Amino acid sequence: MLTGAVHATTHYDSGDFRATAPRYNGDDLKANLAIVEAITHLAAVKNATPAQVALAWLLTRGGDVIPIPGSSRRSR
Repeated sequence: MLTGAVHATTHYDSGDFRATAPRYNGDDLKANLAIVEAITHLAAVKNATPAQVALAWLLTRGGDVIPIPGSSRRSR
């Protein structure tokens, strides 16, 4: 969701797990998109990406939380 690829009108095929996952549907999706909007705004203020803000937040959660960022591009 932090990439901006998910919108309130995004449709998923029946074979896609997101078609039935609560976080991608109904009121849960609306709430999650509102959070994404807030993170995106904060990221813009901080001259960062939403993913960087999310990772920074995770790093404040304590020593027992270890974010494992993934990457789909070799350059990253």
